[in-house]
Amino acid sequence: MEARFHPSGVWGLLYWYSLVPAHNFIFRRMPRNIVRAAERNFRRANGTRASA
Repeated sequence: MEARFHPSGVWGLLYWYSLVPAHNFIFRRMPRNIVRAAERNFRRANGTRASA
């Protein structure tokens, strides 16, 4: 999935760049959390235990 935002004018650019730190904070952890949730659900569905 991909989302695109095209800021318009100075205020749009200011808004966009002001959100960069928040996006970096949130999206840096997202892939790891998705993998962990998928592994947890796989183990539950198959009746297996965690190896670690």
